[in-house]
Amino acid sequence: MMRPSTKIMQKKVNFLYEFKGPNGYIPIGFDYKQLGVIFDISNQKEWDGSIYSNRLGYDSKFKVLEESASAYDFLNLEREYVTNKSVAELTEDDLLYATNVFVIDSMHNEPIVNYVKEVDFSNILSPKSKNLFKKSNFKLLIIDNKEGAYHHDLNFFKGIKKLHNSLKIDTDNQIYYITNSSDILKKYKTYLYHSKEKSFMTVKNIEFLIYDAGEPIVSYFQTTEGKSENVIYEQGVDYSLPLPSEIGEKREKYFLSLNRNTGRLHRPKLVLSMIKEGVFDKGLVSLLQSDVFDEWAERPGNEEYKTLIKDKYPFVVDYEDERFVSGMHNFFTNKDMWMKTYFSVVSETSSSDEWIFITEKVIRPMIYYHPFILWGNPGTLEILQKYGFETFPEFFDEDYDMIYNEENRLKAIMKSVKRLCDMPLEELHELYKSVIPKLIHNRELLMKFYYEQTRNKTILNLLTKDENKSTI
Repeated sequence: MMRPSTKIMQKKVNFLYEFKGPNGYIPIGFDYKQLGVIFDISNQKEWDGSIYSNRLGYDSKFKVLEESASAYDFLNLEREYVTNKSVAELTEDDLLYATNVFVIDSMHNEPIVNYVKEVDFSNILSPKSKNLFKKSNFKLLIIDNKEGAYHHDLNFFKGIKKLHNSLKIDTDNQIYYITNSSDILKKYKTYLYHSKEKSFMTVKNIEFLIYDAGEPIVSYFQTTEGKSENVIYEQGVDYSLPLPSEIGEKREKYFLSLNRNTGRLHRPKLVLSMIKEGVFDKGLVSLLQSDVFDEWAERPGNEEYKTLIKDKYPFVVDYEDERFVSGMHNFFTNKDMWMKTYFSVVSETSSSDEWIFITEKVIRPMIYYHPFILWGNPGTLEILQKYGFETFPEFFDEDYDMIYNEENRLKAIMKSVKRLCDMPLEELHELYKSVIPKLIHNRELLMKFYYEQTRNKTILNLLTKDENKSTI
């Protein structure tokens, strides 16, 4: 079995913070002018969230910040080469030779990246810290690893450009933006084209949830000593993973489709298509109650949704409570429903043609040895293939992945699903057996990313590259 690499790099990296309060290091995603307010109320048992209304990195859990400067802890880095430092602790060697990185990250400062349309980023550093950017080895990293990181409009880029101007630098390799959004570079280039700006930051997509999946898989099998047992319990749910030796048995249903959050209306659209195509009963399909969908189903023109879904649902595979299932383990479920079915029809968080991002929903079939077809954003399979994952043209006509029209893409998806559901189960079983090597490869690749610290190396290599090299 592979083990994590013990060394990442030789060049020293300091993740910097400006202040330390009674509750630990304070990340920089707030207006430093608000620091007095933070100290004044840090020991109160109760506090009024409105006090923080001017704080860019508003976080109701700020009082329990761990003693970390965000990215240092998030990246789980080797202490010999990567450290956590206050600006006041920087040595002469740090100033001259180390890579020194201030960090805004969505783990601590979610609103600043995901949900604030217009932010004055220029206030996030003190004048003293801004002055350090005269040296090219001082950088700022904005890192967004949240699901659904797709809100990148004109105002978002304008806010970071204002920060760039306030630092009085003329390069694009001292500010870095890393995000889950797969199309971030395209959006950034579009902004530059329309604004007639030259590049002022380095942008990169990293599919964080792909990299995050390996750690719990490895931990699970270390806990079970390589067995397949229900040993993880959260909220009364027992989670389990199958072994390669367990997946060759015949199954009773064709497919699994988890559509739990019905408030995302592309999901009932998928289920309605399954009902109308006559394949719904051939799978295990969930669709849970949602007030958003209930109201929508009553509108004129949505009569089919009312009679075929609302009047009959919830459709339950494991748990009926939508809020409960949304709080379950991000990657694991009980293996039984996967072992009863041959392939997955995945409902991603979004089916929009306007952006691309990958979540745990497409990772789960790889963990549970399922071929999969995706009702999500176009271009998703292409991204997975670039990471080295196997997809399944033996099962599905994968041309659907490049159809940039939601209605037509869904029709193409359902055509493949119906063709498979028209097969005898015995024939589908033989087809499944033929792709077992691919299924094993995909799970092993998830674990390999963890063992080799691929995500961490990618981020550090980006930050420590030649300071004089532009990346766009």
